[in-house]
Amino acid sequence: MKNLKVDEDDLDGEFDGAGAGGGASMALGVGTAGESQGGAAGLTDIFSGFKAAAMNVLNYTTYYEMKRRAGTVGKNGVARLIDELASQVERIHLVGHSFGGRVVTSAAANSTTDKIRSMTLLQTAFSHNGFSRRMNGFFRAVVDQKRVNGPILVTHTRNDKAVGLAYPLASRINGDKRAAFGDENDVFGGIGRNGAQQMEGGETVSGRLLAVGGMYRFEAGKFFNLEASDFIKSHGDVTGREIAQAVRKAMDFA
Repeated sequence: MKNLKVDEDDLDGEFDGAGAGGGASMALGVGTAGESQGGAAGLTDIFSGFKAAAMNVLNYTTYYEMKRRAGTVGKNGVARLIDELASQVERIHLVGHSFGGRVVTSAAANSTTDKIRSMTLLQTAFSHNGFSRRMNGFFRAVVDQKRVNGPILVTHTRNDKAVGLAYPLASRINGDKRAAFGDENDVFGGIGRNGAQQMEGGETVSGRLLAVGGMYRFEAGKFFNLEASDFIKSHGDVTGREIAQAVRKAMDFA
């Protein structure tokens, strides 16, 4: 049985049909800026000094360029690609980190295949209200149109200073909304800091990223907000065995 796994680690990666278990895997990315930050692309740079963050136009515009590019690549690139490849595989699994989470979410929202069986968002850099109906989330169609026919995993932690602090700072430069900065009460909060927020009843399940050997009870069509502070210590700390196990369990579920 073939699976197609799409991730965002390497923009220059090539399609590789020699994945484990006969699966097909493909690496994707959203640019080279901030490579050492695991795809943060300007987020950590923005926050390297609070005053510099507010004044550094180069990093500020880099942030918005990466944000725009991530959505465009997902909509016009990855979505079309997985639609073209869908006839060759039985299941598609999407995994994205940082702005790559925006890439794969945009791909899910704009693709037409019904073979997307799971989506994992690792310390993702977009609004924690992005899937919310009441907040007119820009990715609400993923929920309403049931674009993912399996579990959606969202890792989040306050250890992630890029998404927890730099992201809401950059997001609110053009408008000061007085709220608890960066947390679940902040209208500008990031999903990698707080998980999916302002969702309808029964759409989310709150849990924790478990140690290797832990048992998950995933369900199709639900968001699993996995608090990950025990294992994710920074924005780019997303390569541990605990994450690999959660992704694998999501894939096995479908």
